[in-house]
Amino acid sequence: MSLCLRRWVGSARSLRGRLHVRDGLPCQDASRAFAGGTALALVADGAGSAPLAAEGAALVAETVSGLCAEAALWGHPDPGRRILEACRECLQAAAARLDRPLSHLASTLVLVAVRGGRYLALNLGDGVVACLDTGGPRVLLRPRRGEYANQTHFLTGPDPWGHLQVAQGPLDGIRAFAVMSDGAAEGLYRRRDGTLAPALGRLWAWARQGQTPDRVEQALDETLLPLLAARSGDDLSVALLYGLECPAAALEARPLSFRRTVLGVRRSDGLAHRQAVLARRLAGRAPAEAAADLGLSPATVRRHWRALDPLLVARETPPDAPDRPTRTSQ
Repeated sequence: MSLCLRRWVGSARSLRGRLHVRDGLPCQDASRAFAGGTALALVADGAGSAPLAAEGAALVAETVSGLCAEAALWGHPDPGRRILEACRECLQAAAARLDRPLSHLASTLVLVAVRGGRYLALNLGDGVVACLDTGGPRVLLRPRRGEYANQTHFLTGPDPWGHLQVAQGPLDGIRAFAVMSDGAAEGLYRRRDGTLAPALGRLWAWARQGQTPDRVEQALDETLLPLLAARSGDDLSVALLYGLECPAAALEARPLSFRRTVLGVRRSDGLAHRQAVLARRLAGRAPAEAAADLGLSPATVRRHWRALDPLLVARETPPDAPDRPTRTSQ
């Protein structure tokens, strides 16, 4: 058994579609990504036919982001249903406040949340959830259309729970996730055979080399989303979660950007202290002993020690062992 360092980080961006630019309409997608006790990537896609589509998508993204950051959600017997209920409640309150029909705020929702060694993926509508695991890139949840072409299911519909797709399970073997709106899926998801375009695998590989979330978002803004816009007139959104991992004893050999991102430290002195505390911890030293060794205050060592706690993972199998997650309710 060896100790590895593992941190999940996320990036998300949206781009107004060509047809919306032409017609003077705002971007009706909302995307979010953050990492902490819970890592989250989500996309909400407002219905093109809804007069308040952009407002509905923004409300959904804000509601889900706040809810997923709360530890109480993860003690709920059915977190996915609770997320949908919270979105419905928020949209219903907004519709009442604005004196508009609920359908004017129609939005889809697609998300992945990672917490405590497990993941939860939800897809209501025509978005896509994909992951990278030991077998390579694959689709977790596919788009679901309505009865007619160019129709799908929305949070404001009569039975969103009946159309919700759910995937959940342990993270063993999963290295990255992506969620995307239907506009982005036109270039990243091959409907004819249900597979992913190679560009997504290349993006994951590059991000996992130690790119910061800001750098990945810059690449989405400047490269990927403009390329996808050539394939679709719709708004485009992509949100990523990717795990950065390396053997704890080998961290010193990794590039500076990787070490800063994995350890969550930007300042040079803070990075040096955290690496030094890590080295003493791997050598079996206690916090008080590490403080004496390094000439740091006990409070400083304890702060770095606590920051390392959620990052250190015991690995019993090699990184490429072929574990698969559990999938349900498709």
